[in-house]
Amino acid sequence: MSEGTLRLERVWSGMGIGGQGDDWQIEVDGKRVGTLANREVVELPVGPGRHTVRLRSGRYCSPERTFEVAESETADYTCHGPRFWPLLVASLIKPDLWISLHKR
Repeated sequence: MSEGTLRLERVWSGMGIGGQGDDWQIEVDGKRVGTLANREVVELPVGPGRHTVRLRSGRYCSPERTFEVAESETADYTCHGPRFWPLLVASLIKPDLWISLHKR
């Protein structure tokens, strides 16, 4: 059986604050499967079906996203850190606002 692909692209956030240069941990289905550096693209094999993805940086994280892939299909996401100071302040209370993770 052929696998699908999870593609993550980390784009520059425009703010040089709070660990933006740190590698982020990639979690698929609750398990750490790799890291993602600033301005890096990572492609990970995933089995066909429904999965979850989340990125972490220390206590901060992205919201958990659910995606489905079929054989030879790609789930494509882009992510970045906080781009505006209100989001930075809000993430102090709600840590899953720190990393934005959006499906393309």
